[in-house]
Amino acid sequence: MNKKILTAAIGAALVAGPLAAQADLKISGRVAMELVSEDGKINARDYGNQRLQLDFSEETGFMGRMALDMRQGKFDGVTVNTVTTTSGSTGAFRDYYVGYKGGFGTLRAGRLAGIGKNVEGDRYIGTFLELRNAFVKGGSYGSSSFVNSMLQYDNKVGDMWFGLQYDPTDNGGKKGDLGLAIKAKAGGANLYAAYNNEGAKTNESYWKVGGSMGFGDITARLTYESDANNVAADQTSWSVGADMKLGNDLVGTIDYSDKGKTATEAAYRVGVYKKFSKKSHMWAGYTQNGTSSSSTTAQAAYGVGFRHDI
Repeated sequence: MNKKILTAAIGAALVAGPLAAQADLKISGRVAMELVSEDGKINARDYGNQRLQLDFSEETGFMGRMALDMRQGKFDGVTVNTVTTTSGSTGAFRDYYVGYKGGFGTLRAGRLAGIGKNVEGDRYIGTFLELRNAFVKGGSYGSSSFVNSMLQYDNKVGDMWFGLQYDPTDNGGKKGDLGLAIKAKAGGANLYAAYNNEGAKTNESYWKVGGSMGFGDITARLTYESDANNVAADQTSWSVGADMKLGNDLVGTIDYSDKGKTATEAAYRVGVYKKFSKKSHMWAGYTQNGTSSSSTTAQAAYGVGFRHDI
């Protein structure tokens, strides 16, 4: 473990503690663990929840964030120079940015979550049951990870939220990196769409559209996506699923995805999600081939997880 980074993280938390009483600084985080069996191999791990996060804001409108990925191994062998590079090797950092929020919307600059990240609203994101990576595209330009050197503008108008991301720099060779997203409510449905040019790569792009709608205690959802590239034909896929309220803050979930025309195996998941409080969550379930975007053989995973928000 890199002592400089660990010392900096602990120091930031200790220094920020006395300041947290002020309205302009919020310290938050998550602690999570899952016990999962994948093809007979049992692992205890966290798939993307554990973090330490500092958010600040001022009455002037200035705001910002610094977030660290606290999962095991994220600090190991990482130097300060590697962490702060713009090439994509970010080690222990999640997102970090500065910005300004006003009546015109919000501007941000820094390392940001991809504009289309989880616009589908998956409650299991960051767990072994998540939709990203197999049911919907993962990676920096799908529904996971972060993108360096980005400018972002977003705003909410009535029941519609929209956002735009752009990289004007030459850092990392992705000048012209562009992304768009929109979420809206219409006729009782929650709709969304997202697009990006996959890091300004020639003739490459990704987009997804979808929505969800409630019918009593059941909420049904549908997602369709397309991934174009220079190597193969456009990859299109769809996924369909539903959540059902079971009472006592317990929700049952079922999903299915064809994973695209070139995928040998489709994917499905069955799960339950329980909120014990605003800060304590638990889930359990089973997924078949939901842990790989291109596996040619079926992969099964089942287990249970727990998360506590700080």
